[in-house]
Amino acid sequence: MNDSFTLIQEVTKFGDTVKAKVKSKKKRSSQNKQAEVQLTPQEQQERQEQLRRVYTFNNVAKRGTTQSLPQHPFNTRQFWEFQRDVLNGMADTSYDRLQNFEELVPNIVDTHKDLATRIADMNRQMKLEQRRNQEVLNNITTSLSNHTDHQSQQQALLSTISAQLHHLATSQQALYCIKQT
Repeated sequence: MNDSFTLIQEVTKFGDTVKAKVKSKKKRSSQNKQAEVQLTPQEQQERQEQLRRVYTFNNVAKRGTTQSLPQHPFNTRQFWEFQRDVLNGMADTSYDRLQNFEELVPNIVDTHKDLATRIADMNRQMKLEQRRNQEVLNNITTSLSNHTDHQSQQQALLSTISAQLHHLATSQQALYCIKQT
């Protein structure tokens, strides 16, 4: 239970850190937006062209490795499109984009909290079930042990009775033989 509490604390700290980073990015983006206003359209186009060149270089470099890894999950067309969207998003530092990312942060943190709570509950339930199973096994072993003890006592009693009956039968035969003589 203590481990799950520390896990929840760590996840909360992580969420706070992410929120702080997003807020600082907002401030930087507004500063960058002001700086971008000072860029000429030609400079903005050059910047986008540089980003496209980086994307193309990465694309060509990765194509060489795709042949050795045919089933690699990042070699799909959808991933390449996603990567292109990310690069376009980096080129366009608008305030709305950062707001979209900030809206995701609380959901991610809440999801981690819910997940940590569920894991703690499942762990508690597993330990409870283990205890119950152990008690059932102990009861079965005790019952089996008692049954074997009871059976061995009955066996001893039966062998004693059988010995007494055998002794009685031999005694009666001896008496019968004596009476006949």
